[in-house]
Amino acid sequence: MFLKLLVVIYAATSLSALPASTAGGSAYKLPAHSITAKQSRLPLHQAASPVSGPSTSVAPRLSAGPKISLLGGLNKPGLKATDNSNLNLGAPPDTTGAIGPGYYIEMVNSIIAIYHRADLSFLKSSSFQTWLGKSPGTALCDPQIQWDSSSQRWLYVVLGCSFSLHYFLFGWSKSSDPTDFVNGWCKFSAPTPGELTDYPKLGHSGSYMIVGTNDFANQTTFDTAQIFWMATPAPGDSSCTQPAINSAGSKATPLRNDDSSLSATPVPVNTMTGAADGYVLAAYDPSGPPTSVQDHIAIWHVDAAGALQKDADIAVTAYTVPNPAPNAGGSFPIDTLDGRLTQAVGDPLLGMWTQHTVSPSVGPAVRSQVNWYEVQVAAGVPALTQEGAIASSTDFVFNGAISPTFDSHGVAIQYNRSSSSLLPLIAAQSRTTLTPLGQMDPVEMILATSADFDQDFTCGFMGFPCRWGDYAGASPDPIAPSVVWGANQTLALHDSANPSFPVWVTRIFAMVVQSRQVTPVPGSGPGSRPPVQQVSPAPSPPPR
Repeated sequence: MFLKLLVVIYAATSLSALPASTAGGSAYKLPAHSITAKQSRLPLHQAASPVSGPSTSVAPRLSAGPKISLLGGLNKPGLKATDNSNLNLGAPPDTTGAIGPGYYIEMVNSIIAIYHRADLSFLKSSSFQTWLGKSPGTALCDPQIQWDSSSQRWLYVVLGCSFSLHYFLFGWSKSSDPTDFVNGWCKFSAPTPGELTDYPKLGHSGSYMIVGTNDFANQTTFDTAQIFWMATPAPGDSSCTQPAINSAGSKATPLRNDDSSLSATPVPVNTMTGAADGYVLAAYDPSGPPTSVQDHIAIWHVDAAGALQKDADIAVTAYTVPNPAPNAGGSFPIDTLDGRLTQAVGDPLLGMWTQHTVSPSVGPAVRSQVNWYEVQVAAGVPALTQEGAIASSTDFVFNGAISPTFDSHGVAIQYNRSSSSLLPLIAAQSRTTLTPLGQMDPVEMILATSADFDQDFTCGFMGFPCRWGDYAGASPDPIAPSVVWGANQTLALHDSANPSFPVWVTRIFAMVVQSRQVTPVPGSGPGSRPPVQQVSPAPSPPPR
């Protein structure tokens, strides 16, 4: 379970105000290694007027070298804080997205937006409440979106993010065209009596949509992780027949790891092929209580018959809760989450990839890094193929997302990094099948840099770090087999008249993983920064 404190904001304070009709649970995390109570990861909200003026965007700087580049220069602004309702300038944005045959779909904590894949030109957007047919005051958040090549449609899940709402919403587009928000989607609800199914994560197999959750009975009581799975319709089926909802894990019989500890944050794999088995991965929770060092990933799979099977947990390099990242110019550091996995993509036989932000050891000065893993299934048994880390000798690295290319010949990983002298930026690296195991190729592509430090209303609330995104997005292109698409966040300039307003902005980008030389763009990035280093994985400890 995750050792955090939940804060619910219902009325005006010196930092924020939110009408009760729109209030959901709001969360904040204590600094790593000093956590005292468990919390969910619901976003914070602030009622405010729109920030005047356009968002600041930064031209990309491409590091010279082989392996990773942009597809046709596609690196463009996505949604931003002021695209939310005036009564819901939520933080963090929880940026995610996915690429399909004709469109890119981006989601943040209360908005869905569709872009043309050819040039990332904006097509349309909607609030979750309008799109999903809920009243304007309904608290909805924690979105996930994926393209399912097997059913040739889009899948989604959205949380009812209030302790008065015991459900999550899920469904799919009726076809490969997601543009009709009113009539083009099948929309369902999964009731979860007495439980808020926090932090829902989405995946699928060739036949099933799979959702993993963390169940809370109230603001501080974590009951169990839970896995849900629902059969997806055949291609061309637009009937919107209500699917049966299967589940495993409950307060009475919680999901457990092989060492009998409680499982937490199960992350289903976004299976990019028609594989019959749909896998679910979960890192052992290091946040306690007490805060600990962990070294295993738990694994399950939903088989072709629709039954959930527990696989043997696998050992990985030891990790612990990451320290908050420095916030250049700000009084409070940046939240780097708590060691949970945030997304997984791939194929059981070709390789399933996942990552999380961790510290490699305990200590107040240890920099956070993004550990990544490849898991493959051979003769029905999952095993760790390789692992590595994105780390820096000067910067904190956090909020990563990883995906293989659709042809499985390459992998791209994108992330944020910052330091006491560096505003948060978005960067990416890649590897191919020719790259040595446990490494990314030693070239970093910088995609965007922040124009300001983090200082919104989440910073310093009860002394806590500034909230950052709880996840970023990465997905394989089903048409361009060497391309991975991503979405992440930076910060625009603050409005001096409203310094506590959220000013996060997002970027959407298409990364080509192949051998080629990329010419730097002069003067568009912090060129004096040292390159991100590769950290070789330590020998895995023996299985428990």
